[in-house]
Amino acid sequence: PLVKMANLLMDEVLDSPVMQELKISSDVIAQLKGTLQLFVPEEGQLPSERQVRQQVELSGINYEAKVRQSIELGLPVHKELASDLKGLLLKLDQSVDKAASSGLLLKLDQSSDNAAFSVKTPAPLAKFRKTIKLAIDNIEINQLSSQVSKQESQPLVIQIPNPLSSGNKTLQLYVRKDSSDEKGEDKDKKSSHNVAFFLDLSFLGKIKISTQIGQERLSVKIDVESEDIAKFVNDKANDFKETMERHSIKTSVDCYVNDKVKPEKDSLIELLVSQNTSLINIKT
Repeated sequence: PLVKMANLLMDEVLDSPVMQELKISSDVIAQLKGTLQLFVPEEGQLPSERQVRQQVELSGINYEAKVRQSIELGLPVHKELASDLKGLLLKLDQSVDKAASSGLLLKLDQSSDNAAFSVKTPAPLAKFRKTIKLAIDNIEINQLSSQVSKQESQPLVIQIPNPLSSGNKTLQLYVRKDSSDEKGEDKDKKSSHNVAFFLDLSFLGKIKISTQIGQERLSVKIDVESEDIAKFVNDKANDFKETMERHSIKTSVDCYVNDKVKPEKDSLIELLVSQNTSLINIKT
């Protein structure tokens, strides 16, 4: 999860004494700190639309797309990637490689009184490198999942820090373009997207919110585990519909009680594990 990764990077990389020993640029350190702080919001403070956009844009998920767009438009690539998490991590990884070629790594690994290498107690530098590579791999797994989702017409998963969680957990937002719009004969029909939230609210139970969003219409379906929550949602539905219709968005809201409310399944895991899909087929 994005927030767990950000906390790990703050503890094991940003606050590591190795950062100073490697003489990382102060600009890179400041940019990394600012980006990571964006992913660990203060509890109870709802982010603005601008902050949510920044959280998605700087998570590293669109790193290669930004590079390609900058090259196509003839823009300086470094400006587009200045605060991108994956770009910053790649810079750190390159700095470690340069230190390795200059012999600085040996000095860092032997900085303790006992220079003998211990498998049970990894050197700070080894832990530093491992954390960076783990974070880069994690971002690339999410990028791979997004590519699989697009090819298999599965929902895209967008990770957003959860400001309502005492544990700073990550919200997963599932988005899929409504393919039925493309199959219709009315080519002027405006496209829509399907979006799903899954919330686990402890004593209130699990809640799944599925929506179909268009430019002039909004359809909301809510599954809950509690009769009381369903009654509360239905009682407040008219207020929500009136608010949306003041913005010229025709809205419908349906809330149902379901004994087992489950989240969407990650499309990459679904493809690799649940489906009988052979990624490698070897015949002998």
